[in-house]
Amino acid sequence: LFDFLGERTETASVEAICLDADPEALEFTHQKVNVFSHQAVIRFMKADVVRWIIGREKHPFGPLDFIYTAGLTDYLEDRLFQALARRAHEYLKPGGIFVAGNFGPGNPNRAFIDHLLQWKLIHRDPEKLRSLLADTPFGAEVEVYSEPEGVNLFLIARKMAAPF
Repeated sequence: LFDFLGERTETASVEAICLDADPEALEFTHQKVNVFSHQAVIRFMKADVVRWIIGREKHPFGPLDFIYTAGLTDYLEDRLFQALARRAHEYLKPGGIFVAGNFGPGNPNRAFIDHLLQWKLIHRDPEKLRSLLADTPFGAEVEVYSEPEGVNLFLIARKMAAPF
């Protein structure tokens, strides 16, 4: 969000909703996004994302152009990951994009994170990410990119427009 807004000269048409269960994370984001000039409308919502994924919480937003998640899917078992994709598909406009960040198996800190920190992340490779979305409305035609180090993968899926 920071990079996106920082690179734009015209931000008045941007509306973003930041969801997190942690109020401190929301406050941190609020402080960081307001240190530079922009005209975007940014709302912060404390919410249990897992309850939203499984349909126990509804939110009064949508349809959306873009849904981005980072630091979430690494914790979700495959079934919940697929439920997240289905819910994202439901909330997107036709042509809307869903992006999910996930640690890849090439994470050089994996043993340290798993065993010493007891931070149990689910590392997935590009094929696993594609296969998870194959059984969702997005289908298997998704793209997976990584940052230069190859540690973080980014799944990108587009909601197709309805046929005439």
